[in-house]
Amino acid sequence: MANYIKKFFGKFAKNKDSKKNSIEVIEIKTGNKVSYAGYNIGDSEAQEYSQTTALLADLRSKTSIGEQIETIVARDPDVSQSVWAFQRLCMQGVNIEITDLQGNRLPEAENLFNVQCRHWNKLGEDGLDGIIDSLHKVGLLYNVMMVEVVVDNKGGNTFSGIYIVDPRTLEWQLEKRDGVEQWIPYQDQQGNKVDLTKGNVFWVIANPDITKPNGAYLLESAVPAVDYKLQTIRDSSAVLRRQGYPYNVFSINKERVVNSLPASQRNDKNAVNEAIQRAVELASSVAVGREPTQDIVVTDDIEVNRNSNSSAGSSIDTRAWFDTIDVQMLNGCKTLGFLMNRASGQTESWGTVQMKIITDMVKSFQQKSKRLIEDIGAIWLQLNGYQGTLKLTHKPLEYQSEIQKWDAQNKKDEHFKTAEDQGWINIDEAAQGATGNSKATGEKQQQ
Repeated sequence: MANYIKKFFGKFAKNKDSKKNSIEVIEIKTGNKVSYAGYNIGDSEAQEYSQTTALLADLRSKTSIGEQIETIVARDPDVSQSVWAFQRLCMQGVNIEITDLQGNRLPEAENLFNVQCRHWNKLGEDGLDGIIDSLHKVGLLYNVMMVEVVVDNKGGNTFSGIYIVDPRTLEWQLEKRDGVEQWIPYQDQQGNKVDLTKGNVFWVIANPDITKPNGAYLLESAVPAVDYKLQTIRDSSAVLRRQGYPYNVFSINKERVVNSLPASQRNDKNAVNEAIQRAVELASSVAVGREPTQDIVVTDDIEVNRNSNSSAGSSIDTRAWFDTIDVQMLNGCKTLGFLMNRASGQTESWGTVQMKIITDMVKSFQQKSKRLIEDIGAIWLQLNGYQGTLKLTHKPLEYQSEIQKWDAQNKKDEHFKTAEDQGWINIDEAAQGATGNSKATGEKQQQ
């Protein structure tokens, strides 16, 4: 089947040059299913529930800050939500533009690049978008965005893969090379320190220190915040369970228990104690084994009293605790309230300021990933024989509604119209400011 498809495209293709033909032929395989999902018919699945105590113990068992961050990102709902929201804000899509030395667009090169880059991400089949998305996450978690580009030895003009390097495996050393002091990244590979500069490795630092490249992790401060939150949840849960649930008080009538014994045993101290002990054990077994919806059946020598345990004097107010925790979580995660569902009591003006802070942080990460991809693009152009530059542009973050956009545009139009009416600018400058046109389309109509 695959051969027939190739022949079909071969007959109608205008040009068989790989650089000019942007159509990718996907080989179609027929036959039985080759993959295995790991389940069989009749299997059932149970969702594993990770308790707060287990997560807290797991977090405290980690000695490395990187491992602690990995744990809270994977298992703490607040941190997971903040990281996921940040990734989605950062990755709005990208545009690739390739130009020659004179600045002219090269559509042929752009088409070829777009076809090939779909296969470079070896961790997932989501191509260049997946690589950029992972870089943003790694930079947020571990402070360094680093990739290695592996060139295909066979073809010579493409990549066999682009791999993201785990920053936690790096060790930086200050060395003097070519007369210049440089920080060199080394990686421990089965006991061997490998100089990563020997490969096609590119990196940028999300939060550099003034004395060394690998500054503090951006989410390092979230670790104690999560620890405090989990400890508070565990402690408050124990208190609330004790205070919030009604319980039964079993009162045993010892006189009736003694009278139930044979006359010969009523004056026997040991027999009396054993009888009372059996009554206590019976009442305890009823209390422990009873479901909330079950009725209680006891003999007349046991009296059951209901206790609500809900007195105001013994209750606690957990809101103050969690108000403090919310602030710590937001600060530790380097995010703002509306991204973690903490938006109560905020004004519209403050919400606008918050969004500005978030967008600036997003743009900072986008600029860093832009630089990495453009470095990768420079290698690709050289391998494929193109003299020019590759430019990556992140699509703008769309967080305004269409009505808000048009309202802003109308106010902008009114501003430049007023400026032109007052003679502060000419009609062409007004057109440039309002619509982006280089010149006005015609003469201004007289009112």
